[in-house]
Amino acid sequence: MARAQPNKQPTTPESGREPPYRLLTEALPAITYIVDLLPTPHTTYISPQVESILGFTPAEWLADPDFWTRQLHPDDRERILKAIRRHNKTGDSFFLEYRCLTQSGDPVWLRSSATYQRDEAGRLTAVHGVMLDITERVNSEQALRESEQRFKQLTGLFRNMADVMPDMVWAKDMDRRFIFVNRALCDNLLIARNLEEPIGKTDLFFSRREQESHPDDPDWHTLGQICQNSDAVVMESRETRRFEEFGNVQGRYLHLDVIKTPLWNEQGEMIGTVVTGRDITVLF
Repeated sequence: MARAQPNKQPTTPESGREPPYRLLTEALPAITYIVDLLPTPHTTYISPQVESILGFTPAEWLADPDFWTRQLHPDDRERILKAIRRHNKTGDSFFLEYRCLTQSGDPVWLRSSATYQRDEAGRLTAVHGVMLDITERVNSEQALRESEQRFKQLTGLFRNMADVMPDMVWAKDMDRRFIFVNRALCDNLLIARNLEEPIGKTDLFFSRREQESHPDDPDWHTLGQICQNSDAVVMESRETRRFEEFGNVQGRYLHLDVIKTPLWNEQGEMIGTVVTGRDITVLF
């Protein structure tokens, strides 16, 4: 059974080995280790950082050949042991990420990378590796994924709400190009093929398309220029404004009650406009 020598120099009587670069490895913010593979895998060296990262002394780790296996998180144990057995046969270097339980039972994410040593006969004799604490990175990635998932849920909720509204809803950037549209706008004003078509385009793209589809009918589509002008008013004033916009759409008169408001980013910069338009044609 492997035992640690005193004075924080964890070697074993059997191998008498510790890294010749011990002073360097013990200055790193990671756990370095050596596992002898013959006659059976057992740890012969582990650096003192194991105590600050996992709460165990090198002596505790080295005293039990199954220590590392027991400290593997139950949800990761089978996957990692299977991978280790495979690499112990092939001798291929590995990079594995898994959870290891600390002395208090808390999980710590480790990134273990290692290379294999062979003897003159080509037999795999040892593994030299490093375990780096990546808990902060993994937690940050998890928080980001959860934030993205919440964003997707909220976006989906907003999309569903916007598309069942009878009022037209849209947003534009400072170049007056659409960055969001709802179904009512696409169907009743833009005559867009789908919800994606308007993105990156302006009102004039759709009004010109309608006008060109009926070149002999100047009254087929006349609503458009007024919309562009009211965009300019809001961008210049940087205030919410209300307008009445009207004209023909596919030969039918349309009168809208429109509210336009600036769209701001987190730095307080105006990045576009958000608009609602209500069809009040029946009043005229």
